[in-house]
Amino acid sequence: MRKTDREKTEGIAEYVVNHGKFSFSDVPFGPADSLVFSILSYLTPEAVFPDFDGRQKMPLKRLAKLYERHYVPPKHPGRFSMEARAPKLLYRLAVSARFSEIAVTDYESYLDEEKESQFAAMTFSAQNGSIYITYRGTDDHIIGWKEDFNMSCCDSVPSQKRALLYLKQQAEREETERIFLGGHSKGGNLAVYAAAFADRAVQRKIAGIHSFDSPGFSERFFSYPGYRSISGRIINFMPENSMVGRLFEHRAEIRIVRSRARGFLQHIPFYWCISGSDFIYTGSFGRSSRMFAETMRNWISGPDDEEKKMFVDALFDLLSDAGIRTTGEMHLDSGKIRRLFGSIRSMSERNRKNFFRWIGRLLKESGRTAGRDLFSAGGFSSGDSGRRQSLCAAEETDDRREKTEKK
Repeated sequence: MRKTDREKTEGIAEYVVNHGKFSFSDVPFGPADSLVFSILSYLTPEAVFPDFDGRQKMPLKRLAKLYERHYVPPKHPGRFSMEARAPKLLYRLAVSARFSEIAVTDYESYLDEEKESQFAAMTFSAQNGSIYITYRGTDDHIIGWKEDFNMSCCDSVPSQKRALLYLKQQAEREETERIFLGGHSKGGNLAVYAAAFADRAVQRKIAGIHSFDSPGFSERFFSYPGYRSISGRIINFMPENSMVGRLFEHRAEIRIVRSRARGFLQHIPFYWCISGSDFIYTGSFGRSSRMFAETMRNWISGPDDEEKKMFVDALFDLLSDAGIRTTGEMHLDSGKIRRLFGSIRSMSERNRKNFFRWIGRLLKESGRTAGRDLFSAGGFSSGDSGRRQSLCAAEETDDRREKTEKK
């Protein structure tokens, strides 16, 4: 795709504005709609109004009004924060004929440091009786990131088991024969896991599972009969230079999506290119994505699960000892970063040796397969200052449009 073509394509925010006038009868449910619901899983209504009852059914237009009254945007949102972006999309949905009457219900969210788990899910009910269950990806809490790392050495993690329970509960509560599942990042992994381990009666109701740049699974997972029975209903959507989605393995269909961003910033689906109600696809992954996948596959495949778990525990114990609880603190709080290096120096000789052996293994694999451009700084390569300015200008335009709509 030429640069001029990229600039003409829609993103998910433009899709909602330009196609919001069409009902689902006019334009059937498509991948872009699925992404909309997956993004909304990053809403945190319990933080905006503590007395929020997640079990009640609430149209999106009403939820948006509550957000407009009570929501205070973060002062320093992380560049990759989906929690800061989701409310902006909600405001657009509220004035959209396509989405405004969709009801959200059965919102659940919890963070359990003892069980090393972060989980959130919600259900959207359409007027035709279908429901869409969406699971939240990893948020800014460090404990959620540790759970992601645990996927490399555990057959299952607590949030996956909770996702399965949530699906069972929704299948029993809702009088529907048509269920869609989806999620972005870790949320897509949870959707696939829940569908694979659901009983046959629930599986028969599942119409589709959409995974948006989500990590995969170990080889053992694909031998489970439940996975084989629903694998034909799974679609993995990944940007052309995906990194998160290339973690672990996928055996279901993969569709590679064009993105207006570069590097790790492609993980943010607001930059994915849309035409009509579907994405714009490309034929293959980019060079950096292929190198990253090979690097991580070699790095993870070597040691046994017990050794991997020791490394994960050591890494996150360091962050905990430094008082780091969120990813934002890793670049906004210099005092905690100094304590982090102090914690490394205070490790036992044996633990420090094992820790740096793992780091050395990663660097060795990176040097062998990825080269110096594995991660482009801040999500952009050095020659893309124009693209950086273009994306920043697009976000500023979105902010101005949002303020105008509120008025």
